[in-house]
Amino acid sequence: MLIINQLLDIYEVRKPELVPFNNYARRLIAWLGDVTLEHVPRGENRQADALAKLASTLALPDHETHVPICRSWVIPIFESEDNGEREVNVVSVLEIETEDWRQPFIDYLQHGKLPDEDLTHEDNARLRLEELEALDEKRLEAQQHLECYQARMSKSFNKKVRLRSFQKGDLVLAVRRPINTTHKIGGKFISKWDGPYVVQEVYSSGAYKLVAEDGLRVGPINGKFLKRYYH
Repeated sequence: MLIINQLLDIYEVRKPELVPFNNYARRLIAWLGDVTLEHVPRGENRQADALAKLASTLALPDHETHVPICRSWVIPIFESEDNGEREVNVVSVLEIETEDWRQPFIDYLQHGKLPDEDLTHEDNARLRLEELEALDEKRLEAQQHLECYQARMSKSFNKKVRLRSFQKGDLVLAVRRPINTTHKIGGKFISKWDGPYVVQEVYSSGAYKLVAEDGLRVGPINGKFLKRYYH
């Protein structure tokens, strides 16, 4: 509205950088002849508002630029030999169907339109099921890798393990924790082995029942928590 009033000489153009635009608009009005200026609200003319914003980003040169057109034609020139036949106009039409990759973004920014999806509910459900099946396969593969890794670690550890077997009547020492809880444990400098104990019973599972010197029965205890006592 301000610009229209400035063109109608109702308001004065105060900013020096806007004077060239005002003068150029006046020359255009004079060149067109009878021109009527009418204010249209921005909400009713979004396209013109967008064009005005685009034009405001362009720099106006200080001088006019004239580009001469030397030759112009719509239909390509067709030169044929004069063989007496009737001349015909030949038009070559080349149509390239290409889709601009920017168009979905333009539609979304201008109209809020999302790209059309050609998938039906059945296709979407099928793709979803295939993704879940692929995920289950990956989980199974990861589980197999984990089991193989655990088997390799167990095999490597078992190579260094020496099996301990004791007979009835052997003297052994037992780990204080967590097996032997009948005796109180002192400070951290106390040995972790308690005993000696006498093997009273031997089980096929590798466990042993022990008896202390004072007759206290302990166990059954797994053999990996025992070691032979030498006196």
